Amino acid sequence: MTALPHVRSRIVVILTLLLVLSAPMATEFEAKAATDLIIGGAAEVSNAQGDNVNLRDSPSVLGNAFASVPQGSFVQVLDGPFLDETDGTSWYQVSTGDTAGYMLADFLVNADVAVSPAASGTTTARVNLRSGPGTSFSVLLVIPNGATIETTGLAQNGFTQLTYDGTTGWAATQYLSVSDTVLTGTVASGPLNLRSGPGTNYSVLALMPTGASLTITGSATSGFYPVTYDGIAGYAAAEFIEIDAPTATTRAGVNLRSGAGTGFSVILVIPRGSTVTITGVLQNGFYPVEYNGTSGFASATYLVIDGTGPVETPAWTTANLNLRSGPGTTYGVVLLIPNGSQITLTGSQQNGFYPVTYQGTSGFASANYITTTSPTPTRPAWTTANLNLRSGPSTGSGVLVVIPNGSAITVTGVLANGFYPVTFDGTSGFASANYITFTPPSPGGDGIIVWPMTGGTWEILQGYNGSSHQNNSDLWQYLYSLDLHRIDGATAGATVISPVTGTVRWYERESGGITIDLGNGYAVAMFHLTVDRQWQPGDAIQQGDLIGTVSPEGGEGYVQIPHIHLTLWQTNDGGNWDRHAAPFTGQFTISGYDFPSDGSAYQWTGFRFTP
Repeated sequence: MTALPHVRSRIVVILTLLLVLSAPMATEFEAKAATDLIIGGAAEVSNAQGDNVNLRDSPSVLGNAFASVPQGSFVQVLDGPFLDETDGTSWYQVSTGDTAGYMLADFLVNADVAVSPAASGTTTARVNLRSGPGTSFSVLLVIPNGATIETTGLAQNGFTQLTYDGTTGWAATQYLSVSDTVLTGTVASGPLNLRSGPGTNYSVLALMPTGASLTITGSATSGFYPVTYDGIAGYAAAEFIEIDAPTATTRAGVNLRSGAGTGFSVILVIPRGSTVTITGVLQNGFYPVEYNGTSGFASATYLVIDGTGPVETPAWTTANLNLRSGPGTTYGVVLLIPNGSQITLTGSQQNGFYPVTYQGTSGFASANYITTTSPTPTRPAWTTANLNLRSGPSTGSGVLVVIPNGSAITVTGVLANGFYPVTFDGTSGFASANYITFTPPSPGGDGIIVWPMTGGTWEILQGYNGSSHQNNSDLWQYLYSLDLHRIDGATAGATVISPVTGTVRWYERESGGITIDLGNGYAVAMFHLTVDRQWQPGDAIQQGDLIGTVSPEGGEGYVQIPHIHLTLWQTNDGGNWDRHAAPFTGQFTISGYDFPSDGSAYQWTGFRFTP
């Protein structure tokens, strides 16, 4: 097998490990870089032989180490992986409470820890704050009944990580009342005992009649829900409680699982914007829900409960804008939001910053670069004849250029005087609406490149110039990439075929990637696939040959959502090291569809097609 394309020689990794640990190691050891971390999920600091692991201000061993995290700690994964070109090491941006930084992937292991939005709440009894998620961990302090706490969003084994009076630790979830986890219900068969603990051996505090309303404040323990009735906190037998079933809306595509955790199998994928019915209380960061007649569990991170979530307002960025972990410039940068991106305001200003959500990631952004006025809409369109691009919206305006028949253009505004404002090949002007269509032209012949799949309706999930589609280095050339997924959620396991005829240059299990050299100075690469083991570097491959399938969660190269990453490189070595991103246009249209670049952010995102 040839050398991996994304990862340079790993010889230097052992040397860099010595720099990453905050204390010297007694012996050398080999750690394996994490490949299954989920952005927005949790990871455990591991493989450090009991030492602390440094948190750095940049994804490199040369970055400043400003904090250290003990082995066994849980962190939230914010972004990544990031490749350090100097030594081939891989890094992730992670968060430990209010502190965000970069950690070497070798010390991160995907954790079966639920991640929910951070929230405020109160204790419903005196509760131990422990050093870890279980009764075997030491007690840091005792939190009084009714005390105000702030959860970090991590939960495991019936414990929630939280901060109280400046100390962060873990407390039993059953003794916490958090706004995001509260449901209401009624006594279905009474009178029902309200007891002082989760069992029939606990004393009776009150009798609740049939039809009495109560508030469910946590997950069931031993068949009893922690509830509040008439101002009294206690426990009631779950079998005699009818839970009010609110609805929620999915804020992104979310897995419906067979159980309350990432370790349970995926039943189906619920599309973004779908309505689900919540049928119980939060369990390990997951709600039991029902969607289109199918029951399962969905991560609370991706659900907005009707009537209980924050007031959300659509907004747009007016410049490239840092999404930070807190309301101020001293807080770490979670990610960079491109200029013109749509975001959601989830609350009021704090210190000149709005709490916002961008593509499923929450944080804070400066109000100075946010507007609630919708920018001019843009839409892909095509010409139906040779068409004059004019300097103004009339036939009396000068002609800037003649757009050829069948060309792809971008409509950048609304119709005025029979003319659309459009952009073509980097030139902006006005063109007659009589010769513009918003329906993609019928594909031409097979051509050099075809779609790498068949059947179903597919969509460009992220187009050119997106958050991860950038040219960040000579090796990281992805500005004109396209992420493709089926709109019905059946992407994982879908058959992938070769879009071109050429020679297999390399394939890589870690990224689920394969590159095919076209032999004309260009190469096509795809990632996040489970590639058939028959393909070897140097093999001849024909357009339409079976390559493999789209990787599911936990599969080779899986990154958050099943999809095909498709990119075109201009190259002098078949796409191995010398490569430069190129758009799918000219002779490299895909099944006859032309995708030129106009430099706009997320261009072609949302484009749908049936291969």
